[in-house]
Amino acid sequence: MKNENQGKKIAVSVALLTFIGFLSASAFFYIVTRSPAPTQSRPTPTVEASPAATGFPDVSHSPGPINYPTPIPSKGTPETSPTSTPVPYEDKRIAEARKQFGEGKIAFKPPEEMIVGKTETLEARITHQEQTASLEKELKGRGKTVVKTLKVSCRMRVTLTSEKDDFNITPVPPSDIRLLDPKEPYSSWKWDITPQKSGTHDMHLVAEAIADIPELGERTLYIKTFDYTIKVKVTTDSVLGWIAKYWQYFLGTIAIPLVGWFWTLYSKRKEKKEKEDSEKKPPDPPKIIVP
Repeated sequence: MKNENQGKKIAVSVALLTFIGFLSASAFFYIVTRSPAPTQSRPTPTVEASPAATGFPDVSHSPGPINYPTPIPSKGTPETSPTSTPVPYEDKRIAEARKQFGEGKIAFKPPEEMIVGKTETLEARITHQEQTASLEKELKGRGKTVVKTLKVSCRMRVTLTSEKDDFNITPVPPSDIRLLDPKEPYSSWKWDITPQKSGTHDMHLVAEAIADIPELGERTLYIKTFDYTIKVKVTTDSVLGWIAKYWQYFLGTIAIPLVGWFWTLYSKRKEKKEKEDSEKKPPDPPKIIVP
């Protein structure tokens, strides 16, 4: 019995050692076969993001057309066009265009008072010359002449606007763009103005220099170089309204002298009539005295 037990222990030990040796040989063989062969040094390749990280498909081995997914903008972020011109760049070009504008003058006669329904003509003239004598000569308008300095280009646009219910403004002719001809002393703009209601209302006279900037594409820029607000007091056309407004002038220069003149005329006519009546009266018959 004792010899049998020893034999079993020896057999188990041999089997265990054989199994451990097999595992060791297998591990060694696996390590040897998986080790990379020594190669020459080469540059480190560029690491690219995987398709899952970028959100775009892998096109390195794609023979057909590529369909890129449409990006979804995040909420609160405005969409911008990739070809739109940045605002600072446009402002820079406009500032450069302003430097190329010349000095000019504008003249006009803004009305201070107008009457409802009565049409008047307002004229504005612009020149790039230093002489202003011809600019003010026979200038249409009923107010005091205003002459201001402004920047001008070869082409100018001048507009006169107001609230729709305040004035009816019609440009004459309809076009509001003029060419500043060096051979002419000035360029002229005219408007027919008809007040629509009484009160104090505003009109806006605006002059814009026209510039073509190739860097900004096929665009025509209207650069404002002058802005003037005209305040007009509009009244109704009535005798009572005129008397109520200028009653002191009416009383001192018209009413009192007129009353005095009528009283003098009445007095003279009365005196003349009394004299004529006295002359036409027959003489008294002679008195007979009876003793």
